[in-house]
Amino acid sequence: MKHTQTLKDFAFTFDNYLELDADDFYVETGCLIEFYDEHSEEFTDLEDELYWTVDGLVDVAGEYFDAIAKQEEDDERREQAQYLASEYNH
Repeated sequence: MKHTQTLKDFAFTFDNYLELDADDFYVETGCLIEFYDEHSEEFTDLEDELYWTVDGLVDVAGEYFDAIAKQEEDDERREQAQYLASEYNH
């Protein structure tokens, strides 16, 4: 039970992912992975279930941030294409 609060904190963070920016999301995801790698062998059954709940929340948040990253890439490509087209036309 010594890891329960940390897992609950991660659950809260990822359940409220709309309050994060992309950088914070990726940092928190890295922290979760590091925490899991260091402590998962010590998890109780309840903590293990809680971890997998958090992992599901990360998946949902990840889809959101992946969509934002894809849109930013698309916008950048479009801007580059417009710039190159304007340079070509001059």
